[in-house]
Amino acid sequence: MPYQPNDLLSRHFEESGHDLTSKVEEQLNLVSPNSPNIPIYRDMILTVLRMAQEDHNRWNAKITLQALRELEHAFRVLEQFKGRRKVTVFGSARTPVEHPLYGMARELGAALARSDLMVITGAGGGIMAAAHEGAGLEHSLGFNITLPFEQHANPTVQGTSNLLSFHFFFTRKLFFVKEADALVLCRAVSVRWTKRWKMLTLIQTGKSPLVPVVLLDTPGASSGKAHWTSSTINWRKIATSCPPT
Repeated sequence: MPYQPNDLLSRHFEESGHDLTSKVEEQLNLVSPNSPNIPIYRDMILTVLRMAQEDHNRWNAKITLQALRELEHAFRVLEQFKGRRKVTVFGSARTPVEHPLYGMARELGAALARSDLMVITGAGGGIMAAAHEGAGLEHSLGFNITLPFEQHANPTVQGTSNLLSFHFFFTRKLFFVKEADALVLCRAVSVRWTKRWKMLTLIQTGKSPLVPVVLLDTPGASSGKAHWTSSTINWRKIATSCPPT
């Protein structure tokens, strides 16, 4: 998405009698001289300064701080994997080991690793654990969510630098899509499909880059067909919008 400068912020402080724009730019040039991103950082800081000036709600300020910290931390951690192609795999955390789809997800992870692709999952159990098990740590990335109960990382990524923990679901979902060169949607076992449809909606509405989307299910399975076909997602639009590879 192209950067659009927000001159309203500068004018807002000028009309208030504060020449903050030049002061902010001066400080930015001290820490990051000649950076082409200084106008973006300037607008980020001016946005925070406007929040501070209005000072409406402490809760709003805490949400903004937590989100910004999560984004900055994830950017820094993922910098070490820059340049490596990645595939995000979505699947149920409740899929048992003996389920055929678990074995398929493990084989999928191994196949992606052989092609030097990293496997991104939510770092939980079930399909997520299977895909990471097949890929191995070197080719695994886990985006976990911090919850007071139930959720914990699978053994492949637990306690490693390949695991990122998020407080907010929305920042976690952002990185599932941002880092992906392709998406694999496994048929859910006893859970809703909300997350899968959200990913497809982002592609359909142009909010996410066009990437290959693979729907994974066991051979001959019939219980999942209704889920694939009854959705309101415009599959034809997604298919025709994707450039050939």
